[in-house]
Amino acid sequence: MHQNNKIRTYLQKLLRVARKYPILQKLLRVARKYPILQKLLRGVHKYPVVVFYSLINYRLRKDLEYFFDKSWYKARYADINNSKLNPIDHYIKFGAKEGRWPNPFFDSGWYLKAYSDVDISGLNPLLHYVKYGISEERPLSNKFFSDQFLIKFPLQGIARRIKGKSKLNKGEIKNELSRIPTSSKPLVSIIIPVYGKLEYTIQCLISISVYPPKIPFEIIIIDDCSPDDTPNLFKDIENLVFTRNKVNLGFIGSCNLGAKIAKGEFLCFLNNDTEVMPGWLEELILTFKNIPKAGFVGSKLLYPDWSLQEAGGIVWADGRAWNYGRNQDANEPKYCYARDVDYCSGASIAVPTKLFNMLGGFDAHFSPAYYEDCDLAFQIRNLGLRTIYQPLSMLIHHEGITSGVDIQQGVKAYQLKNQEKFYRKWSKALLENGAYGINVDNAKDRQFKNHILIIDHCIPTPDQDAGSLLAFNMMLLLKEMEFRITFIPEDNLLFNTIYTPMLQRLGIEVLYKPYVKSVKTYLKEMGDIHDVVMLIRPQVAQNYISAVRLWAPKASILFHTIDLHHVRMMREAMLENSPGKKALAAEMKKMELKIVEEVDLTISVSEVESEILRKEVPGAEVQTLPLIIEAVGTKKIFSERRDIIFTGGFQHMPNIDAVKFFVRDVMPIIRDKLPGVRLLVVGSNTPAEIYDLACDDVIIKGYVENLNVILDSARVSIAPLRFGAGVKGKIASSMAAGLPVVASLLATEGMELAHLDNCLIAENPQEYAEYIRLLYEDEILWAKISDAGLIFAEKSWGSSASARKLLEILKKIDINLSYEVKERVPLYTSLHHSYEYSLGK
Repeated sequence: MHQNNKIRTYLQKLLRVARKYPILQKLLRVARKYPILQKLLRGVHKYPVVVFYSLINYRLRKDLEYFFDKSWYKARYADINNSKLNPIDHYIKFGAKEGRWPNPFFDSGWYLKAYSDVDISGLNPLLHYVKYGISEERPLSNKFFSDQFLIKFPLQGIARRIKGKSKLNKGEIKNELSRIPTSSKPLVSIIIPVYGKLEYTIQCLISISVYPPKIPFEIIIIDDCSPDDTPNLFKDIENLVFTRNKVNLGFIGSCNLGAKIAKGEFLCFLNNDTEVMPGWLEELILTFKNIPKAGFVGSKLLYPDWSLQEAGGIVWADGRAWNYGRNQDANEPKYCYARDVDYCSGASIAVPTKLFNMLGGFDAHFSPAYYEDCDLAFQIRNLGLRTIYQPLSMLIHHEGITSGVDIQQGVKAYQLKNQEKFYRKWSKALLENGAYGINVDNAKDRQFKNHILIIDHCIPTPDQDAGSLLAFNMMLLLKEMEFRITFIPEDNLLFNTIYTPMLQRLGIEVLYKPYVKSVKTYLKEMGDIHDVVMLIRPQVAQNYISAVRLWAPKASILFHTIDLHHVRMMREAMLENSPGKKALAAEMKKMELKIVEEVDLTISVSEVESEILRKEVPGAEVQTLPLIIEAVGTKKIFSERRDIIFTGGFQHMPNIDAVKFFVRDVMPIIRDKLPGVRLLVVGSNTPAEIYDLACDDVIIKGYVENLNVILDSARVSIAPLRFGAGVKGKIASSMAAGLPVVASLLATEGMELAHLDNCLIAENPQEYAEYIRLLYEDEILWAKISDAGLIFAEKSWGSSASARKLLEILKKIDINLSYEVKERVPLYTSLHHSYEYSLGK
């Protein structure tokens, strides 16, 4: 009986495991019906793992092998090489439970923690995701990994869709391609030169059909006398521009012909043996808008197995070209940030049409092909413009399909001949490009003068809080000063699907798991390459000062306070009369002052806080760098505006207190003075206690994507803070948008603002209500404060003023730059961070 209970219990366990495996379900159902099989089970119950898990593992291997990256797993987890298990069996038996990643996109440990039902079920996390998680739209550890997983693995991603559609018959293919939403008024002309290989051209075009660009484009196919059915297929598809050469012109001649008939503001040259990825074209064109003096932009090229083919190109002193990152992991951080390069391969490049025509197109001296892309990049650089590699523009390139890979024969033979031509033409420009293959990582970043490592608690979210906006804009200024910037979000090292690409797109390297295990590991391995290390916020500085001193001995250490935490904390403690909070503030003060003693230079956001630190730590180098904000001005006049607005992130306690105070003590007076006027409350991470304040004239907006739009509709901004520290981003953002502000005296601390000159300062509920009424009803006063505030914002916090101050700070640590301060550098508010706008403006 005892033996039978064991069998029954084990059968129940097996049934739970077998729910997802039809073969086991059938076997166990049969076993329960027939005594002879039960007897057999009694004979083998001591070895259930051997009998049943061999079946389960076989089925698991079959289910998972397509999604399991064997080479990556072995390289990532070297310890398994001593195991007798093959990699996929190791993952099934041990790796999943240990949180090991089966491929570069799937975090097993995170998936089990995030979805407790999966953990309880006992299912392999990767199997669950493939079979159920995708259809249930369960995200991975971040959206980027979810997207990459679906793109990489053809059963779920683009490749399956493309391959399935490219096998259609001619009529079906024409119908599919006729759906590509091309424009008669294109911003971009996509030029695809073709010579045979019709199946690849179809695959390329279907990839565009599957993921069409969100900007106006046309497609120009230049058929260079293809010997196959190319002309018969494409000549009568109305939404494609098709031209067939009378004689063979070669790659260069075909591209130049396409450029002559193009109507777009930009040209995009695209090989026919490519498969484009979502956002591929938009990211190329965004780069011209976001990176000053961009004249030539190229994509990240991938092999069909998703390994990296090229992350920009290097040309060495002898004229030989090098595809940086070839055969490496395409998602490794060093391949994922925009940067100046010597050239980008012509499989996918973009250039302004006027510039291309002015240069006479690709130089026919390099006909029929090879080195024309290098030559164009060097010509553009010779004009003072830049060649940029943009990793967020990605596509698969089936290398060598048209020209082959043998450099001894066919068109490919021109590669060596044209290398010699290129060297003769550009030998002087190549003098300092280094010996072939030596110090590759240094060569790919040779344009940078200095390297700064910035460590903050998390990735900046510039649309959500003032501290993030300051950090983001400071990095843009440092980039403008030719710093190579590496950023580490030390809290979790996660790739943030929104904000990490925002930095990468603009040329800032961001480190993340699984490529970096920890900040200290990175410092130990790479610390000696940095000239400066900036630690943002006291907790971060406390955690890493010693490690930086040990492993980055040549680096100057900067500490950026964002605000003096102990001042803010003590003010909150005094307001609430809380002994516990007073004690915490005192501890924070000790921490901050100790950090100031240990670092080479401390940056504060206001002169008031700088003076506090100088007094507390005599001899310390303390400099002031206020907020960095672009004065965007206003588009709406007084009569087109209404409402009062409060802005601020609600992870910050002073903002919660300010809104509650204003609604409780000021709004009742406002209702008497200005009946019907509403308070709009805008901010990220809005808690329930703020939403509970909502009523007819208190509108809780929460997070808004474009703050300037809502600032431009309001008539008065408020900053009724009762405790806090630092310089208030809500005041600066409003003034920079030409919106008058009524603020507390504490809120304006350190900003050098003047009452009735560039803002109004209130000290009690009656004053708040009266000053708001004055601004709300007096158009002349409103215009005066608006204009004065805008001028003050540009003078105090604009890019040129901030750049001058930043240069002074860098001189204090012996970094003397020859950078010439520009009148205006594009900052966060004027940059384009998505495709949802008119690129033609």
